[in-house]
Amino acid sequence: MPLSLYYFHQFPGLFFISNLVILPFLGMLLGMGLLIIILSMLDLLPKLLSRIFDSLIQLLNDFVEWVAQQESFLFQDIPFSLIHLIAIYALLMMLLPLLKGWTVKRIYLLLGGIICLQGAVIYEEIGNNDREFIIFHKNRHTVLGLKQKRQLMLQHNLKTSAREEGFVRNYNLTRGTSIRDSAALQNVLYWKNELLLLIDSTSTYRIPGLQPERILLTGSPNINLERLLRDLKPREIIADGSNYRSYVNRWRETCRKKKIPFHYTGEKGSYILK
Repeated sequence: MPLSLYYFHQFPGLFFISNLVILPFLGMLLGMGLLIIILSMLDLLPKLLSRIFDSLIQLLNDFVEWVAQQESFLFQDIPFSLIHLIAIYALLMMLLPLLKGWTVKRIYLLLGGIICLQGAVIYEEIGNNDREFIIFHKNRHTVLGLKQKRQLMLQHNLKTSAREEGFVRNYNLTRGTSIRDSAALQNVLYWKNELLLLIDSTSTYRIPGLQPERILLTGSPNINLERLLRDLKPREIIADGSNYRSYVNRWRETCRKKKIPFHYTGEKGSYILK
């Protein structure tokens, strides 16, 4: 169960029923299969035995397929981190000695394992109280996220909901968050007293008195980046997956010459500000 939760973030609710059906017959099927192999090598295999074995295997496969189709009993999108995994296995290791008998020392070990698990949960809860600003990578689109404690607010230009996007679901699972709201993109964003300017395909950025610390380029704007760097003097340039690759290469070279940090989400992954 811990490994299933950690790697797949899901847990099958019908595992117990499927084990009750499969395990009692598994030994018989393995023994029967070994017998069929031996008889086949000796050219003594009856066709009736082969058909019976084939029918049993087919019944077993049909049952497994039926269980797999019961999606209502499959609990998905369960946040489960490495710390949780270690704490659960520590608790199991401290629980095993109790199977040999109850002693004061073994009870203390069990209580210690429970405390470790509680500590892991508290640690994860404290860690999720931070704030993050995320620029996700999405081909031909722009998706921004603002994490506050366990809530994730999204801004995007997708034609459909961003909730089912794989990268959003993965972020929610690893951070233990849930989507609170979605909104249209804004061109000016404030983050911890710093200004981020989003320049889209309209190429509009000349706003009197505007001095952004960071600039996000989206939608392949047709701009002269050298002139923009000279006028606005930003500390960093960011390009997401909505831009043409040729534009990104040109911007990267310009930033290299001007010694300005450049982050392209298609190469370096999502851009995260904490």
